[in-house]
Amino acid sequence: MDLRGLVKVRGEFSLMCLVHNVKKIVKRVIEGAVHLPGKYSKLIEEAMLGYREEDLALVGAEV
Repeated sequence: MDLRGLVKVRGEFSLMCLVHNVKKIVKRVIEGAVHLPGKYSKLIEEAMLGYREEDLALVGAEV
């Protein structure tokens, strides 16, 4: 008997992929490899004041 179902497993996997990719984008923005338009760059600076590089480590990625 299948308790979770294929649809729920696919949804969970999609969510995990989304989070992984968002973390990659945020890391690239912090490194300066990606530049956002002016109004967003200020928001990123303010949001990142309390974060350290270790907090953004990706699973399986070299730091």
